[in-house]
Amino acid sequence: MTLFNDSFLESLRAQIPTHIQVISEGHAAYEDVCATWNIRSQCRPIAVVQPNTTNEVCTVIRVVNNLGVRQVAVRGGGHSFEGLSLGGQDGAIVIDMVKMKMVSSLPTKYELTAQGGALLSDIHLHAFENGKKMVPLGTCPSVGVGGHVQCGGYGFHSRTYGPLVDRAIAFEVVTADGEVVVANDSQNTDLFYALRGSGMGSFGVITSVTLQTNDVPNTITNFSIVWDLKVSDLPQILTKAQSACLDAPLFYNPMIIAWAGKFEIFGTILAPCEATRDASWKRFLSFLPRPSFIKMQPMDYLESVLDISKNQTSAPWYDDLKTIGREKREHFRFMKIKSGFIREPLDDESIQAIGNFLATQPSTGVRVQLLALDASDDGMPDTSVRARRCTWLMGMSAYITKRDHTEDELIPEGKCRLLWLNQAYDLFRPLSVGAYLGDDDLDEGNNFASLMESFYGHHFPGLKRVKGKYDPRNLFNHPLSIPLPTVD
Repeated sequence: MTLFNDSFLESLRAQIPTHIQVISEGHAAYEDVCATWNIRSQCRPIAVVQPNTTNEVCTVIRVVNNLGVRQVAVRGGGHSFEGLSLGGQDGAIVIDMVKMKMVSSLPTKYELTAQGGALLSDIHLHAFENGKKMVPLGTCPSVGVGGHVQCGGYGFHSRTYGPLVDRAIAFEVVTADGEVVVANDSQNTDLFYALRGSGMGSFGVITSVTLQTNDVPNTITNFSIVWDLKVSDLPQILTKAQSACLDAPLFYNPMIIAWAGKFEIFGTILAPCEATRDASWKRFLSFLPRPSFIKMQPMDYLESVLDISKNQTSAPWYDDLKTIGREKREHFRFMKIKSGFIREPLDDESIQAIGNFLATQPSTGVRVQLLALDASDDGMPDTSVRARRCTWLMGMSAYITKRDHTEDELIPEGKCRLLWLNQAYDLFRPLSVGAYLGDDDLDEGNNFASLMESFYGHHFPGLKRVKGKYDPRNLFNHPLSIPLPTVD
């Protein structure tokens, strides 16, 4: 059966209950439900199906199996840089979790459960408004929790509290046979391991995830320290910035950034009290040469989250966490991203080369960042994150927005920045021990032995075994998903 023909779509609609919305090309809502923010990753699914409940997800999976569908993609927040939640190519059936975004919690038990379509903003708000709790999440509040937790989930709370994946207590998952399973540390433990860091839509539909919360810290402060990117002694500033960040107590969550003509250390301090914060801040500054700008601003938790979003993402237009939804084309932009886990502190030779090259950075459209992590990673659970016990999580991007360019200019301007981006990545690649799955880049296979080796590393053989057990027909697939094990 040709999956694009009318008879297939008629069969799909006939077998799926009418209260479950099925949207295909020609439907008035098709362009809207397929819309995505990145001009680089525009895909055309055969159909987008929007279930309302876990049982309805089961129904959809059973129907697509009956019809011989060969590719199902799962869409939560829709933030994949390569459009993987739309299949990463034309021709997928998309299970869109947009109607399943409820969040509930048991504050006294320090637990929160979010449906697979919930956004990070939904979790921030619910946790804080129900017992002043939090979980460590990423920088962009419109990202979906289902994808974020499967990738690892790093952000400006990770050095203090660890990545989001370490907070996962249990997953409810609809597998490729349309059955519901629970994965935790006592049931389906192999699936639990795989979903925590290497899931990415490879094993099933996450209909809910239960997370461990913690109390919001007493003193929250965001800070920014800035130097001109064109100064002659940038390697020296980078050396001192690294020393300051790595010497700082673990309640500091700093990121070193080069972008928009500036060299910046931005971060969040999650201190136990003001006196401790002030003493540590004085020591932090003592490592650094005189900057051109300093901000150290106490905030409440939700203010801090919004400040991070507005100042450290390519999407700085969110003014209220309560109004955030999935990004479509309202802020259409070009974005290509690269990443790498870096085990050790940067050595002097690397700092010299990187610092000198950063000074050549175009004034717009590119960004390089180093997020400080807790390299000791004590008490680390058994997850499938590509690399642990690392000093830095490096990320870099080429991004062009309609704030500075017309829509017709997005692609050519973006491509102009890719040459510089690739040269920057070449400096960091020898230091990297693999890429971060949340920063999906299909060109990564050109840089390591293979795409799979870079993103999954030593976990890959075990992940293929899990794939063969829970999705033996490879129903859930896209260009970066875990493949089936080979048959000897």
